[in-house]
Amino acid sequence: MIGIIPVVALAVTICISQPAAAQQGNAHYLSHKLEQKVQFRPKAGAPLDQLIEVAKTFDIPMGIEWSESAKCQVSPAGFRTEATVGDLLKTIVRLCPAQTLTVEQGIVHVHSRFARHPHNILNLRVWRFHIKDGSVYDAEYELRLAIDMQLHPQKFAGGYNLS
Repeated sequence: MIGIIPVVALAVTICISQPAAAQQGNAHYLSHKLEQKVQFRPKAGAPLDQLIEVAKTFDIPMGIEWSESAKCQVSPAGFRTEATVGDLLKTIVRLCPAQTLTVEQGIVHVHSRFARHPHNILNLRVWRFHIKDGSVYDAEYELRLAIDMQLHPQKFAGGYNLS
C-alpha cells in the first residue's frame, strides 16, 4: 500500500532502501500517476491539507516535511481544470513560497526550501553512536559529544579530554 507521511515539524528523516529495479518500477509508476490528466479541485482549504487530499485521492506516494509559513496563501483559486496531477501538486506548493516539491526514487517530496541546507542540524548524520549499559544521561552526553565533533571537528583535532 502506498501512503503519505505528513509531518508538521522539521524533524523527520525517511530512509528508503530498495533494489534499483524496484526503485525504477516505482519511479515509472509515479511518473504515470503524475502525468494523469484530471478535473479535480481540492476541497480542503489549507495547502497542507490540499496536498494530503490529492495524495490520498490519486494514490501518490508522498513525504511531507512542512514548516508553516505566514506567507502561505489559503485559496483554492488558480487550479486549472484538465491539468495533470503533477501540475495540481505544483500549484498547491506554489501557494507557500517557503516550500518546494521534488520527485526522487518514486516518491514526491515536499519540504522547506531550507530543509536541506548543510547547516540545518536535522541534516546531520552521526555515523557512529553506541551506548552500552549507560543511563539516559550518559546517552545524552555521548550524543552531544558526537554532534559537536561532527559540527566542530577543528576543536577535536587533537582528541578530547573527558574531565
